[in-house]
Amino acid sequence: MAFEKFTKAASSFKAKASISPRGFMGFSQGACKAYDMKKYEYAVMFYDREALLLAVKLTNNVESGAIKIRHRTYGSDLSIKSFLDFYQIRLDGTYMYDVAEVIDPELKPGVMINLKEGRKRKSSKSKE
Repeated sequence: MAFEKFTKAASSFKAKASISPRGFMGFSQGACKAYDMKKYEYAVMFYDREALLLAVKLTNNVESGAIKIRHRTYGSDLSIKSFLDFYQIRLDGTYMYDVAEVIDPELKPGVMINLKEGRKRKSSKSKE
């Protein structure tokens, strides 16, 4: 039997997204790798009000509604404050979501999240 050394302790492999009440949407390193997000400079947001699905179309074109994606060492993020305000999406904390490939062929390449399936991130602030 041969052991293999694990060296990716600080890495994220699950495709996750987070949305904060301040309007920041972050994607984990796992989501960026799974959907080649770092190949794209912009995102265009879409929303299905009935199903509460949020879709992010990835593009390198500056088009109507395009939002600049900030790529970081351990993931990517974008500002969606105006999107949250327009659709009156109110969050009482930061929520984590599983990321899936977008179903609608018109929105590819892209990802989507189901706002009904968010998990509230626990606050790191200690209560005194």
